[in-house]
Amino acid sequence: MRSSRNIPIQQHAQKKAAGRAFSIFVLLISIAFVVVSLTAGEWLNSNVVTPVITFFKGENASTPPPENTGSNNLLPSAPTVSGERQSENIRVDARTYYLLQGGIFSDLTNAAEASAEIKKLGGGGYVIDEGDKKRVILSAYLSEADAKAVRDRLKTDSDMETYVYANNLPEFSVSVGATSEQISIIKDAFALPVYTIDSLIKITEAYDRGSDESANMADLKAKAAEVKEKFVNSILPDDKNQSLLDVLSYISLLCDKISGLPSDLSSKSLDTSSKLKYSAMEIIDSYSQFIAKL
Repeated sequence: MRSSRNIPIQQHAQKKAAGRAFSIFVLLISIAFVVVSLTAGEWLNSNVVTPVITFFKGENASTPPPENTGSNNLLPSAPTVSGERQSENIRVDARTYYLLQGGIFSDLTNAAEASAEIKKLGGGGYVIDEGDKKRVILSAYLSEADAKAVRDRLKTDSDMETYVYANNLPEFSVSVGATSEQISIIKDAFALPVYTIDSLIKITEAYDRGSDESANMADLKAKAAEVKEKFVNSILPDDKNQSLLDVLSYISLLCDKISGLPSDLSSKSLDTSSKLKYSAMEIIDSYSQFIAKL
């Protein structure tokens, strides 16, 4: 799937309006992210378009914004906005991950039992719940050839039947107008999910071959922490726009997930291997669900 949207941003003449101008920029960035996976319809109109039009028209402008209670740890006190504005197209490429599926169940209890057995063997055992289908996944791979190689080896060595299941993440692009610094931060935030998944799969495969992946894991955690800090400190969200808060919440949860990954990968264990595989699948699934929901 490919979607694009131009997002014009009006420059405010007065300095006291700079915070609001950037708030509008971020709100529109959020709209672009939503439009990636959503056709025009009632949901878009009522939840995104109408709030932003109201904001542009200045309705209820005299009403003070809701007080930040601290319940959302992604809400900064104020952004720093500097530099000249420019337009640039940001593109996130389509990505396909190849999942090794151990079985499909209609009952969640049976799927959970299969998951537990797979985890004991060092597999991820992640359950993708599709309603009437519960897919139990052993692990994820960057290429179909790698997934098929593991499938064939499991059949030969353990007489274990598994299946390769392709999970596709869509391409999308968005044109934005902002300072060069803001554009760079938005690019990094949009790229973080796929970067994390790719890195985690590579770390897991190397770990299973006996490599000490502690340094690579530390690099991944540092990258996520940097992206989160810059993203948070550059955004002034409008609490009335739920779609923006959803984007911020997702970035926060992803970074928290990364920070909780095992750090010491110097010695091999089935439990650690299982956790790494499970985490990669969990991030793939949550990212897919996040795009689909919006």
